[in-house]
Amino acid sequence: MIDEKTFWNRAAPKYVRSPIRDMASYETGLEHVSRHLNSKMRVLELGCGSGMTARKLAPEVASVKATDVSSVMIEMARQSDGPVPENVTYLQAAADAPLAGEEPYDAVLAFNLLHLIPDQEVSLRAIRAMVRPGGLFISKTPCLGGRSLWLWPIIRVLQAFGMAPAVRFDTMGRLEAAIAEAGFAIVDTGTYPLKPPSRLIIARRD
Repeated sequence: MIDEKTFWNRAAPKYVRSPIRDMASYETGLEHVSRHLNSKMRVLELGCGSGMTARKLAPEVASVKATDVSSVMIEMARQSDGPVPENVTYLQAAADAPLAGEEPYDAVLAFNLLHLIPDQEVSLRAIRAMVRPGGLFISKTPCLGGRSLWLWPIIRVLQAFGMAPAVRFDTMGRLEAAIAEAGFAIVDTGTYPLKPPSRLIIARRD
């Protein structure tokens, strides 16, 4: 299996061009997230992909630093259609590598990311260190455990040919338990879309 940086650098052009499958659920999820943000917040987004979510949430907060392991993805985010909001910065960085010299953030976001992290326990501990005490960790994660397990052999074959990244098959319950065990208190949840379930979790650092 190829490493995640190489995979996402190769996949970036197709990923950025691909439309969101369920835009209504995406927008509803962002509305839910916005209720927990305010104009004084410094926000860090991990795994920002095309950069669209950072641009959409920018008016709600003081600043957004959007990062991705793929340098190609970051360059495409910077060159996206329309102007990049002045309070958004795009940087290449791994999700579990705190940015040097940065103070903890008021909120750390991770959308469509946690199911792609091989060592979830280690990464969640690293993410906790990026959140100030009392700050928020907000994630939305496809939960492919249970009824979606039939995808596993297909993904294994694709991975063997470098056509799929590492993927976790968590249930919503296992995902919420992992976030709680990392030192967060879950304060709100939602599911957008319902099928396959993508779990939105708003959690506060203890």
